[in-house]
Amino acid sequence: MLKNETPQGKEQPRNDKLARNNIRTVMAFEEWSKRAHFDILWCSDEMYEAYAKLDASFFGKNNLEQQATLKRKLNENKNSITCYLLAEIDGNDYTLKDEQSEWTTYLLASDGEMVRPNTLDEVDGLDPVIKRIFYHRYTNHKTPYIVKFPARDMHGNRYVTREHPLRIVMSSTWQKVIAQWGPPVKESKKREATCRYVRTTPPNSELLDEDFYDLR
Repeated sequence: MLKNETPQGKEQPRNDKLARNNIRTVMAFEEWSKRAHFDILWCSDEMYEAYAKLDASFFGKNNLEQQATLKRKLNENKNSITCYLLAEIDGNDYTLKDEQSEWTTYLLASDGEMVRPNTLDEVDGLDPVIKRIFYHRYTNHKTPYIVKFPARDMHGNRYVTREHPLRIVMSSTWQKVIAQWGPPVKESKKREATCRYVRTTPPNSELLDEDFYDLR
């Protein structure tokens, strides 16, 4: 039956630019087999502004309620770097929160410091607004998590700035893949001597914005 043959509701807005700016997809392959797939949504200030508008549209909130939601979310960003993570891992019997998990995650600072999350929790019942932002990336085969990293180091300096974009590493005992927002980071000479970036997508495949890199 065609859409024009039955009454259709008005579709809620979908912000593709928001997704491009704030969602990164990284995958890990062993030979030609995909071993892990991660979709990571960074809750930047821009994302929370869009979230507040969608939340108000979905649930019929007035302007004061919308602004209250936005203020609360922006205040959270002063102390934490928050990400929603969708994980699909082949053959993994544990959640990312378990010590026995094959995969874990950390923030990679511009100076090479590895910053573990303050909290990493599996989400039972993902926020419908977050589902809408993930759009087609959200499936029943992926496990949702919310991850929070400290926003500042021990000296009070922010980990993420215009000059130092966010980098989230998904790490296992056999491979690391990096999701990066913003322009490429210039590694220090010390890091350049011990690290290299290599493309880990199969040859002859199209390289997209959300493709990933292997840090060896």
